[in-house]
Amino acid sequence: MIQNLLSTLHNELRDRGFAPLEAAELVAYGLVGEVDPRLYDTSLDQLRSLAERSNDRGSLLTLLYQEFLVAEARSGLGQYLTPIPVADLIAKVLADLVPPEPLILDPFCGAGILLDRFSLLRPDSKLVGLEINEGVGSMTRALTQVTDRKVDLHLVDSFECWTRGDLPKVDAVVTNPPFGSVASCIDFNNHPVYLPVSLQSMKKVPAELLGLEVSLDALVEGGWIGAVLPQSVLTNNRWGQYRNHLFSKLELTGVVSLPEETFAPFRGVAKACVLFGQKCTSSTVRSLHVPFFRSRSIGYDETGRTSELESDILVAAAHMRGETTTECLLELDKTGSVRFPYSSPTEYVSSIKLGEIAEVFSGRTPARDDYVDGGPFLLKVGNLRGSFVSWSERKRSYISEKMFLKNLKLHLRPGDICLTAAAHRPKYIGQKVDLIYDVPDSGAMPSAEIMVIRLRADAPFEPEELLFYFRSSVGYQQIQDLVRGSTAHLYPADVVELLIPLVPSPKTAEAVTLFRRAAELHCLAVQAERAALKTAGLIIDAD
Repeated sequence: MIQNLLSTLHNELRDRGFAPLEAAELVAYGLVGEVDPRLYDTSLDQLRSLAERSNDRGSLLTLLYQEFLVAEARSGLGQYLTPIPVADLIAKVLADLVPPEPLILDPFCGAGILLDRFSLLRPDSKLVGLEINEGVGSMTRALTQVTDRKVDLHLVDSFECWTRGDLPKVDAVVTNPPFGSVASCIDFNNHPVYLPVSLQSMKKVPAELLGLEVSLDALVEGGWIGAVLPQSVLTNNRWGQYRNHLFSKLELTGVVSLPEETFAPFRGVAKACVLFGQKCTSSTVRSLHVPFFRSRSIGYDETGRTSELESDILVAAAHMRGETTTECLLELDKTGSVRFPYSSPTEYVSSIKLGEIAEVFSGRTPARDDYVDGGPFLLKVGNLRGSFVSWSERKRSYISEKMFLKNLKLHLRPGDICLTAAAHRPKYIGQKVDLIYDVPDSGAMPSAEIMVIRLRADAPFEPEELLFYFRSSVGYQQIQDLVRGSTAHLYPADVVELLIPLVPSPKTAEAVTLFRRAAELHCLAVQAERAALKTAGLIIDAD
């Protein structure tokens, strides 16, 4: 009901030429005060009636922001609106950990949703918000008027405050820092803050990592943090050195992996998690086993409609608070590596790192001039079927001999395992995994969206066994845990770090034999089909 009214009102105002921020601000103030004359003859009256009856006006206003600001709030700043269930998760986990009358900061507060939901559980909190965007900051002011909660709002750049040493010292930080942008305009020369060597060595420093540094610098010793972050902060193999630095200052106390649809209605990051921790000294002995919860449902689907699967966020909060007992733990090591727990209840006794037994590489997409009418085949995502590779001709299926010979290391061969490594949605990564049994006579290589895993001769198992594992729910989840990017990408540097379980099974040899027989029959069927089409004159061989 509320979402439909908001959508209708949004469409009405957009058709009348209102910009998203302007419309959102007018509606927000119209819900609690005098109605701007420009809003007469709209659906606002029904919303005002709902607001007057609502026991949680903050939620109503939050839905308003999410309807109006999904595009505007992003606008190059890397901002993502925080869904109410995620804000409530952070509040429920941290509310009892902070001292009386705590000072709570959100250095990237946006519309102030995280601060608002925290203050619902801790009305004695003193709230401070920093926000760079004046238009979005006005939403915070509207929220405080609706809910009668006071927020000390500063329209400033948090990164600049940090470099000047102007951040307040607080008991807790609740935040959703910028995702996917690069903090390249910050001048760290002659600044009072220490930039870790691991960040100094990066040509382009991701804003989410600097956001963590800002948050930690604002915390008092023993202070707490609840932060929404891309999951790649934990899984990106190249950031291991930074994590080692991070965990020397932050005692990680829990991680909740959020389902893909969490930010889908708000056009947000593909794979996200919530990180909880306590600021500590470098001499603190940190735990190498951290409570972990993989959320399966946020309570709505990718369109924002209520899902059939009930939200498990309350269960996640109980898990982070230690109210439930489970052996589902995140494993850290002293080098900054993070290992996600297997999604299967079965504990594997032994495992081996994939990079020790296989080469892993991605393909390459040719320039437009390198496509030809016949020649070496370019394997694309559409050729993967999750059963056997299809070598059927598709649009731009062939590449020039010159391009092919330039990429000798990418030439496909029987025994290669190919999987989807780039997609517009995370769930498609690793969803189709195929084993190559035959290659066209002219040769073939993968496109950039394909990842290839090639077992070495001394690998402890057959390619089919590794294929079976990656097609299992556990293998698929391991791949999913490595997905990065605001769209969805898988990188060889991360995949080589996968720990592959060594699970001897008396049925494995029989399964491999049956699968190879199925592959032979498939190849014969493809050859017969091609011969029939050739006889009918429907295809002509390139030679």
